Amino acid sequence: MKIEYQPNRYYRYDEMMELLTAWNQRYPKLTRLGSIGETYEGRAIPVLELSEQEGIAPEKKGGYLINGNLHGGEVGGSAAVLYIINEILSQYGENPFFTELLHDKVIYAIPRVNCDGAEVFLTTPYTLRGSTRDYYPPMDGLWPEDVNGDGEILQMRIQDDNGNFKCSDIDPRLMVNRAPGEVGGTYYRVVKEGVVHGDGWDLRTVRPTKGVDPNRSFPFDWLETAPTEHGYPASGDYPLAEVEPRNLADFVLSHPNICGIQDFHTYGGLHISPLAFYPEREPVPEDAMAIEKIAQEGAKFSGYMIHGFFPPGMTGMAHGNYVSWAYFMRGIIAWTTELWSYMREANPALPSSWSPYFSCTSADGQEWQDLLAWDERENGGTGFTPWKPFQHPQLGTVEIGGWKRKFLLDNPPEKFLEQECRKGAGFAYNHMAALPQLKLGKVGVKKENSVYEICAEILNTGYLPTSGSVMAQNLNRAGSVIATLLYEDGKKEVKNLGHLAGYKTVTIKWLAKAEAGQTLTLTVYADRAGMDQKIITLSEK
Repeated sequence: MKIEYQPNRYYRYDEMMELLTAWNQRYPKLTRLGSIGETYEGRAIPVLELSEQEGIAPEKKGGYLINGNLHGGEVGGSAAVLYIINEILSQYGENPFFTELLHDKVIYAIPRVNCDGAEVFLTTPYTLRGSTRDYYPPMDGLWPEDVNGDGEILQMRIQDDNGNFKCSDIDPRLMVNRAPGEVGGTYYRVVKEGVVHGDGWDLRTVRPTKGVDPNRSFPFDWLETAPTEHGYPASGDYPLAEVEPRNLADFVLSHPNICGIQDFHTYGGLHISPLAFYPEREPVPEDAMAIEKIAQEGAKFSGYMIHGFFPPGMTGMAHGNYVSWAYFMRGIIAWTTELWSYMREANPALPSSWSPYFSCTSADGQEWQDLLAWDERENGGTGFTPWKPFQHPQLGTVEIGGWKRKFLLDNPPEKFLEQECRKGAGFAYNHMAALPQLKLGKVGVKKENSVYEICAEILNTGYLPTSGSVMAQNLNRAGSVIATLLYEDGKKEVKNLGHLAGYKTVTIKWLAKAEAGQTLTLTVYADRAGMDQKIITLSEK
């Protein structure tokens, strides 16, 4: 039996491939299944192309790329892409927006870029951000490991008079920071569950051997020594050194029709534009306005934040990231969408400026208490494991427990997966709706002696310019609008119209020497704005 799509579940690689194959077989006139290349371990990275296969060829249509799971453990991203595929295909022919979308556009859907890392995440207690290729040599320190064999890597709390954590006064299960100058209490070290490699009591969590971050390895603003949020350089030896991001970049480069990108990650409940990643760069005014308007409209569907990602004045936090490369080097307006905000789920009253990455929690850990109460009320208490004593082979008596990161903090629990995918999808559809689209409007033919005057309206019916962005024009990355008049004998007359702004109409004219009864083909095309054609049959009048 072929696998059926379920929106509230995470799919392993083989299941995902079976699902994509089933869609391709079920909708042969709307899909093509291929691969953008292989992972480090040899898995094909799938791409499902969604577009009407009859009529104008998909490669002649403007393209939109949705991809997920660039980071191995962020499997909510691949779930969002699968959700969008299913929604578009299942509602094609009934939903006017999806039907017109596949008539005019081609959607490239890459559910899982980092297939190897995601498989580790879904089948073992471990999590990976990048490739499974070893990069750094092993080092001494605390190596994450499921030491008590319960299938999870949680936290260990170790009683220590010099520890920097204590139990919360609100709920002793929660660990909060010890106050400055505080003495006389019971204090702990809180570290990842694991084993110590090397001599002594070095409880620093080690830099992972598989330490390259695929979303820090793109050519724009790449910096070898750029630290990740974990504090160690993770950009690799040179840009696109890792095979997974290189395959993704190659796909973008080989598809000049792509004029928009949605890159799904977890977590945070955020839509991040390249201008948010690089607030210090002088923006192209027209693009800045377009990005802001698209974000404001899209956030109505998702409810996610579009501002306040980095604190004021903070720069250099995401050297070599994918969407900034897409915009600043390719002229493609691209978004990083961070699905799922566990803190806002638990406490919707948090201020809009509150960030899961940079905002400090209150001294008593009230935010975490709110999350604990939400987990018990809405999630069956499955997101937190009570602390239990364990005799560690190296550290003696410890307690193991705490938050389950994988499917509470890092990704939504499965019962909440569909709601988050719907939010991300709504934002992506709003961006798709803004893409440029060339259309032929009214065409008039008037005969003067033996010459026909042909007058045609050329329309960009999309909000964005036919180049997709003004940055693309500045970089010369997008082809101009080309209007062609083709005669029966193969002769062509070509007009280069440059780029059309959003919602723009221009009128062009030809003087054609031809005989009555002949047919002429009028075509208008731009690589990022698609194609339209009309057949003109010349009459005696």
